[in-house]
Amino acid sequence: MTPEEMLQTQIRFYDRAVNELIEEASTHIYKTKIKTGMISKRTRKVDHAYMFLLDGKRVVNLLDISSDSAVLIISEKPKF
Repeated sequence: MTPEEMLQTQIRFYDRAVNELIEEASTHIYKTKIKTGMISKRTRKVDHAYMFLLDGKRVVNLLDISSDSAVLIISEKPKF
């Protein structure tokens, strides 16, 4: 495997990790809203597609998240 191929594999891994975090957070929000009665079980789950830091910077891959980031925001919209 060439260094370029290794880098591309690593980038795909980081991108996938962010997508998995967004999916997990979306599911958690949905389940919490059902549990608290905010929505009914028939309500469709909102699929969020974007993640942001508190300063509004969009998280594209795992390396965009600093080690001291305690809060991340997910959104359906590409702008925060």
